[in-house]
Amino acid sequence: MALWKFHHGIRNKLLNVSSYNLIMREFALFLFGIIIIVFIAYIYYLPSLSKAMPEAPEQPVDLPTEGYEPVQVTVVGTTLAFVGKCRVVNMDILESQALSIQQGLEQTIGVRPTTHDVFSDVTGHFSIRIPQVRIESYADDIYFATIVAVKGNKVLETDARPSDAVAMAVRTNATIYFKKTLLDSNGIVTC
Repeated sequence: MALWKFHHGIRNKLLNVSSYNLIMREFALFLFGIIIIVFIAYIYYLPSLSKAMPEAPEQPVDLPTEGYEPVQVTVVGTTLAFVGKCRVVNMDILESQALSIQQGLEQTIGVRPTTHDVFSDVTGHFSIRIPQVRIESYADDIYFATIVAVKGNKVLETDARPSDAVAMAVRTNATIYFKKTLLDSNGIVTC
């Protein structure tokens, strides 16, 4: 409720719509940063603070891929394209998201690192793997994704925007999966 009041209070005070969009984009990036901090604390720090038994030796983690198709991604302007075997799904994203994904694809960092660059560095430093991201569902004209993180025998699946999931995947060499039924229903046939 407080976030809603904050959101509408700022909107009503601003006369310039582009300023409002810029503030909301920065606020979204701030929230993503907070999520990253909580994520790292959950995966790394909290288990070390408990008095639990020592962890068992690392076993291979079996991650589900049935019902998903691996896809490649490309960015053209502000369009993110998920390219499957015979289908392509296009998604409109913000310019900042497109830039972050493009930098990840090119393995470059701009003048300052993005949130995705920082998150990739932190996960690598603490031996947290991001083996896959999945585009899971579509509702009310919004796609939903999951970032899968693995540390030892622990697996964390966290909800994410597809643009954030892809930005992380291209930095960590994670496989990007798209739900087959969704790819078939929303994709453009290419072959």
